[in-house]
Amino acid sequence: MSKAKFRVLLVGAVSTANIAELSSIAHVDTVSSIEEAGNLQADPPDVIVLEVGAGTSAIEKMRHLRESSSVPLVVITTEDDSSFLDEAVRAGASGVVVDSASAGEIRDAVEVVRAGGSFFGAERTRGILDAVRSSSRAADPGLTQREIEVLTHLFEGRSARQIATRLGLSERTVNTHVANVYRKLGASNRVEAIRIAMRMGVLTE
Repeated sequence: MSKAKFRVLLVGAVSTANIAELSSIAHVDTVSSIEEAGNLQADPPDVIVLEVGAGTSAIEKMRHLRESSSVPLVVITTEDDSSFLDEAVRAGASGVVVDSASAGEIRDAVEVVRAGGSFFGAERTRGILDAVRSSSRAADPGLTQREIEVLTHLFEGRSARQIATRLGLSERTVNTHVANVYRKLGASNRVEAIRIAMRMGVLTE
């Protein structure tokens, strides 16, 4: 039995190839601008994919969309800079991919974000995780090494069960670590924890 498709809203100029790839896993609606998206609170999709370009105007588009919707957001951008990534996360993006990314990578981003994870592309993720693993204790808000390890896996979009398998822990222990990470960062969910961690320098390039 095939899985039921979820809904994705594409905002902006997204290529035909990407739409075809997404259509294999989701019902896809397309609009050219945020204004054309209608009332997102009354009829929210499961994921929004927003083509934003680059620079300050791109960040403003994200903030404008976030004001009207809490739907998980994947951003397609021409910007390939770590400072832009930081600003995008602060503006509410759960996933960021460059416009040269393959259709498959954009599809992966949508699936990971829909499942509650975060997706920032292989190269960005590798750089950030290397920085986290080498960060000094003075740079983090009292997180233990194990909590930092759990945080990096959360950043990669893994579930508690997957983290438990990778770290050789029970799922209950992982959930305890996650709760401690949220408490120490003052976060209430995964995306917020990642956003705060980046702002505090725990996740940074």
